[in-house]
Amino acid sequence: CNSNPDEFSPYSAILSFTTTAAGQTGITAHSCGATNVHNPAKTYGSMTDQQGNTYRTIVIVTQEWMAENLRTTIYRNGDAIANVTDGNQWANLTTGAWCHYNNNSSNECPFGKLYNWYAVADPRNVCPSGWHVPTDAEWTTLTNFLGGEFVAGGKMKSTGTQYWLSPNQDATNESGFSGLPGGYRSSSGYFGSVGYNGYWWSSSESSTSIAWYLYLYFYNGSAARINYPGQGGLSVRCLRDLPAGGRLDEKNEIEHVIIYPNPTNNNINIVINAVSETQTTIRITDLLGRVMLTETEALIGGNNTITYNISDYAAGVYLVHVGNGNTQQVYKVVKE
Repeated sequence: CNSNPDEFSPYSAILSFTTTAAGQTGITAHSCGATNVHNPAKTYGSMTDQQGNTYRTIVIVTQEWMAENLRTTIYRNGDAIANVTDGNQWANLTTGAWCHYNNNSSNECPFGKLYNWYAVADPRNVCPSGWHVPTDAEWTTLTNFLGGEFVAGGKMKSTGTQYWLSPNQDATNESGFSGLPGGYRSSSGYFGSVGYNGYWWSSSESSTSIAWYLYLYFYNGSAARINYPGQGGLSVRCLRDLPAGGRLDEKNEIEHVIIYPNPTNNNINIVINAVSETQTTIRITDLLGRVMLTETEALIGGNNTITYNISDYAAGVYLVHVGNGNTQQVYKVVKE
């Protein structure tokens, strides 16, 4: 065991990220007002796109995702994304476009818009600054976090049958991803599967103008990885950028955090070096995002040592979230 707080542990820091707004628990409503979408036990943040639309966000282990589908009609630089309603025109596009399911704007709340892959791949970017359409590998990282493709889907789906067709098999939404069955527009221009399935583009081509997407089902709890022609219209979720080194530069009153011993079978000591007197929130979660501990701690300028007893935790890997202001740093701890 590493008992020296000045010695770097390979199990310690894994990333820092900056949330766009303070997190809230107890949320079930979509940002558009639709009810029973989110998991009230999870902590959701929020973000705003280039058009001013707001979205819930959710941290799932080392990734921060939009927890709602994209709704913008403009690229990041302000250029318009074409709204194409005619099926024949849609089927022949090689440039970016969006539509509502069945060309009915009432479907936007809560399903968002459908985008062809040419909009996703456009260098003007459909996601706002600091966010991007996830790669196929980043989708796989998410499903691996959640136990693999055979079980991840249930952990990603909103619960109940208000939006999903019965039985909405294995849906727990324990990840907080809040996946909904927004359906799709085919590469031939017709619409299908609203209520049955949810489809989300990746930014990764499998071959020329054919791209990977993630697919959730109403009748089982799996999450499938499939490819489709770029003319297809699917939902989009944006993923927060994580630069090399895992830190987003933003003012933070906490300069340095060390956790020891790590691995541990009893206590953990969290040494926090603060720039000045402040408060911070410390949260310990398991890899499924279940909260084991939440404490608000007063800090003095300089080194602060905070000790928690985790002897009653099951053996495994836990995440220690040290949050201050708008910045949250996350560290991995192994409980033996």
